[in-house]
Formats: sequence, structure tokens, C-alpha cells
Amino acid sequence: MDKKRRTIEEIAKEINPVLGGIINCYHKFQKSDIRNVWQQLNKRPLKWVKKGKRVL
Repeated sequence: MDKKRRTIEEIAKEINPVLGGIINCYHKFQKSDIRNVWQQLNKRPLKWVKKGKRVL
């Protein structure tokens, strides 16, 4: 990723297709563990926002 400042919405638009593919693939094989994957994916952006929206 480049060093320009971006909003959380811009970052979400960029990574959403990739994460969607990962989740779809993972869900097919590990249905019982999908909750853990979602929790981890949700923690990272929240942690970033709480730290003051540093450049990613």
C-alpha cells in the first residue's frame, strides 16, 4: 500500500473483494471456524481507528 492518507471507507472498498474471496473459500471447508475469522477481520480495522487513524 502507498503512504497517502485514506479513510476507512476507502480501505474497506479496496480490501473487501479480497476478504470476500477468502471468507467464501474458508467457509466451504471450515464452517465451524468462520466466526473466529470474522472476529479477527473486525478487530484489526477497529484497532486502527482507535489508535487515531494512522497511515496504513
